[in-house]
Amino acid sequence: MADRAGALTSGVRIRSNVIAVQLNNERLSDQDLVKRLTYWELLELSRSAPMRFPSSWTREEALTDRQKAEKDGFMRPAQEHALHLWSDIPETFRPMPITKDPSRFPCPSNAKPTSNPKPSITTEPFKVNAQPLETIESPPTRSAIQDAKGKPSDLSALDVLQSSISSRFLVLAPPGTGKTHLMLDRLTQLIQTGGLRDPHAEILVLSFTRATVSDIFRKLSERVLDGAPDDVRYVDVRTFDSLATALLLLENNAEDYLKGDYDSRIKSVTEGLTNSRLVESQERLGRVRYLVIDEVQDLTGVRAEFCLSMIRYLAPDSGILLLGDPSQAIYDFNTEHWTADVVLETLRRHLAPQLQTASLSRYYRFQDSTLERLAVDLRTAIEYEELSLQFVQTLTQSIPKQSLDELAVAASESRVAVLTRTNLEAFQLAEWARSQRIETVVRVRQSYWPAWMARLLFGLRGDYISSAHLRSLWTHHRLDEVGKIAYEDAETLWEESGLFRRGSLDLVAVGDYLRSHVPAPELGKPGLVVTTIHQSKGLEYDSVALLAPTMHANLGGQTDELRVLYVAATRAKRHLSLLERDGDIFRWGRKGQKSVFKHFHRYTNLENWFLLNTKESFSFKNFWYCPPGISRSQWIQQIEQTQHDWWDQFKMDGHWPVPWTLKRSTDLEDGTVIIQPAPSLFYDLTILHRGYGVASSGVVEAPVTGLVTVAGPPDCDPTVFGTARLAIIPWVFGWAKVLEEGEKT
Repeated sequence: MADRAGALTSGVRIRSNVIAVQLNNERLSDQDLVKRLTYWELLELSRSAPMRFPSSWTREEALTDRQKAEKDGFMRPAQEHALHLWSDIPETFRPMPITKDPSRFPCPSNAKPTSNPKPSITTEPFKVNAQPLETIESPPTRSAIQDAKGKPSDLSALDVLQSSISSRFLVLAPPGTGKTHLMLDRLTQLIQTGGLRDPHAEILVLSFTRATVSDIFRKLSERVLDGAPDDVRYVDVRTFDSLATALLLLENNAEDYLKGDYDSRIKSVTEGLTNSRLVESQERLGRVRYLVIDEVQDLTGVRAEFCLSMIRYLAPDSGILLLGDPSQAIYDFNTEHWTADVVLETLRRHLAPQLQTASLSRYYRFQDSTLERLAVDLRTAIEYEELSLQFVQTLTQSIPKQSLDELAVAASESRVAVLTRTNLEAFQLAEWARSQRIETVVRVRQSYWPAWMARLLFGLRGDYISSAHLRSLWTHHRLDEVGKIAYEDAETLWEESGLFRRGSLDLVAVGDYLRSHVPAPELGKPGLVVTTIHQSKGLEYDSVALLAPTMHANLGGQTDELRVLYVAATRAKRHLSLLERDGDIFRWGRKGQKSVFKHFHRYTNLENWFLLNTKESFSFKNFWYCPPGISRSQWIQQIEQTQHDWWDQFKMDGHWPVPWTLKRSTDLEDGTVIIQPAPSLFYDLTILHRGYGVASSGVVEAPVTGLVTVAGPPDCDPTVFGTARLAIIPWVFGWAKVLEEGEKT
């Protein structure tokens, strides 16, 4: 088997998956065959068919003189390479030359990953409605994906901008090469010249996080301020979760579908589209003339299936723009079925033959050439899987080190983002920063809206509310004192978000906006932004401190983990440092398969502790909907009282005793439990009960760092939560103690 199908070497033709050769009408023996192959072809055969071509045949004493020369060629210093030998080395085995600078790994002279690394998928065109979804349910095999990989296209951003509205492009773009700017330019151009009558209905932009959606929305608004048509601000930008919910709400029997979490709703849409049951959703998708999917390499699991089913119903002449970077595919751990490679190859195969591939290679983000070289080296390391461990060790050594004391000094002068591998590390670092009285923002999952918004708008009904009414409510709730923000600043925030017009606030728009967007990050203010690497994806910061990886972080040479390091290192625009670990600050909890617990867990002296996060660890389902076993009037009274109690108790911080039980919900007394453990925490409590003898009910004593505003599901009761469907919830992040029934705090 050879890397190049049909390659001719010394009269011997080798084709993929075929190891049967003839010369002059006579079959060659395996021994004669290997002598005619290059060393690299022999090495590949030894790996693909070890029983027939054992590794002993690749040893020095078994090689021909020519094969020895080919093997030894790359061992010379870089400037002495026999460059003609490199053309015979398959991509899989192409090694890195040894240089006089041990801190860097320049790439082979003809591989050229510096400006345009080899992408994970090929440049074959792509067509809508090519095959029904049923054929997509069996994804291509890994070998088929590898065989389909090819060279990147020579097409550029200019080709994308000059194409017709019905063109389909996959744009492969490393971080900081202008991917978002290209998307904004393309959308602006289509609205100016594409003959679109209704950009909100005819253009659909999909991304994965509310933070990215907010960023795109803000940049579109900036384009309008810079002279772009006003219609640009009305482009429909959504997360996959938001789109699924919006499509379900179009149906007459929406209540039958709006059940469960976001993943459940996405599955409902996928099944409904597959079976052609969602008539209104199909009609809505049929009006889309241009679809943009950002970070397409992250399209895995249920969102991949949703996307593939959705594309079937786009307008026949619709254009598609897929933006991504396979080297940043760091969410494959979420699924075993629809991984990034599988999804990209499936899109290529089932949307042929109109897809064109363009590449962006010029970096704009980095304002330090060292950071750009580091990004290139990391990207190269991802391509050479066999050398990934060596790259991790060498490249991390080349990043400047920074101690916690030095970090404290830097944070007193400027804004520094600290990226951690886990929630546990983020919590521990935030606790240290607060003990040092460093201004710190923790973004473990995402940013949330301040509590004053729900305090002001909770229970307000009607489509619009006047500025005078808002100002009187603001004074009544004393939000100048508690919220630390003036009313005029709040009005400015609403205006910039397009929610406040002609002296009135659009309450319907407020709820939809808060469900789809997150607050703009604070820029320039000294202090720390502590977040995980996964949560930082798609963002950029002037200064980044990356917490040094350890053996516990799984950076053991696996390419998937190297991708995580690549994402982290490419967040920095000006400065990147490696934050040294302090054993007194960063201590390891137990998590995952080794200890069966899903949360980070500490178990000593019969005391039970979990590292909790509000949105991940508690379920608010009974908060938004009246549970069985309680009257509606009792539930409404309970909700209103809970909102007042939380506001009075958690304006700053405190501890929140959350009742829990492993009994069935029907066994609860009059539905008094509003907040329940999420499935992951329920699982851990079950482990404690069955494995450690802990009682079947009790209280979780959770630390609250403050309150935040959240927008409830669109179908929750507006007579209780108001037109905007807003409420305040305690923000929990930290070690929580599990108390048994009857045990006192």
